[in-house]
Amino acid sequence: MFSKILFVLWLGLFVGSFVMFMVTPSKDFGFTAGLNRIMVFFGWQIAAGVVGFILWITSRNSETGGLGSWLNRLPAIAAALLFFAVLFLIVGTRLGKSPPQGDVHAQDPPKTTEPVTAPPPTEH
Repeated sequence: MFSKILFVLWLGLFVGSFVMFMVTPSKDFGFTAGLNRIMVFFGWQIAAGVVGFILWITSRNSETGGLGSWLNRLPAIAAALLFFAVLFLIVGTRLGKSPPQGDVHAQDPPKTTEPVTAPPPTEH
């Protein structure tokens, strides 16, 4: 019974992280502008991870087997998938950028204007 309560609590926190991500305003007026949604999402995910870890530990001692055993492993599997998805996103974004070609800092900038020259004086 305790594992069912923990599973429902984990499921609420896990789904709540996505709901809170969608409802949290994306803009802020402070130094952390744009970080609101990400911090709320990861805060809820950390809470879900703690509950999922407790569920994993408490369910190792039970002899349920079958579907109950897999449901008790689901939080850890979901946490691992989310972790590797974020890691893949970060690494893929970093590796997807092509390096600049040649030494871009060694070139002189192009001239944008020519010096102004006055026409020669004419005598009348």
